[in-house]
Amino acid sequence: LAGSLVPKGDALDYLIVDCAPGWDVLSVNILMAVEEVICPVALQGPALEGLKTFFGYLMSAQRLNHHLQLKYIVPTMFDQRTRHSFEILQQLTRLFRKQICDPIRYNVRLSEAPVRGKTIFEYRPSAGSATDYLKLIRRVSEDGQKQG
Repeated sequence: LAGSLVPKGDALDYLIVDCAPGWDVLSVNILMAVEEVICPVALQGPALEGLKTFFGYLMSAQRLNHHLQLKYIVPTMFDQRTRHSFEILQQLTRLFRKQICDPIRYNVRLSEAPVRGKTIFEYRPSAGSATDYLKLIRRVSEDGQKQG
């Protein structure tokens, strides 16, 4: 898979592959082909349990891909109206001080955009979640420039 993601002679700064949660053939192949992982964590329900399961997968993949590292934890579905969101965010921040990103706020526009066949930036660029994603993009880009 790694050899077929980017045509020979071409160079990419970033290639983002959105994988479904789980340990299927595609996810395993992608973890073998990449060096860094950005892990979104929905701040709802048993978020930390899902993260624990993911870490088991990640550690298994790291045995075969020694360059693979967890680069960022991205808290998503952050609902400022609920204490539960704040509690999970606080736990994640304590556990992943270096990797934690600012949360992506929940906004109903995030659910509406794909139904209309648009990104949040096309559908409602002024939505709080859109500005949160732009902030994440800036962080990833700036960190990449620092690495050289």
